[in-house]
Amino acid sequence: MDFVGSLLGAMLLGYFADRWQGTSPRYTLIGMVVGFVFALYRIITRTLADERREQEQRKQKANRGGNAGEKH
Repeated sequence: MDFVGSLLGAMLLGYFADRWQGTSPRYTLIGMVVGFVFALYRIITRTLADERREQEQRKQKANRGGNAGEKH
């Protein structure tokens, strides 16, 4: 949904800029490209953050599991 929202939002801004400037699909196409790039950026950063979070959780589980069998 995030991808679609970013793309449609930027396209709408481009559409209204086209109507205001009296141009053809110039700003609509620019908005589509900008929205696509922004949506990809958000997807990639969110995926990387999720991977980091999962990796930290795995490390914490491994540390708890490794310490549980040790005698003090």
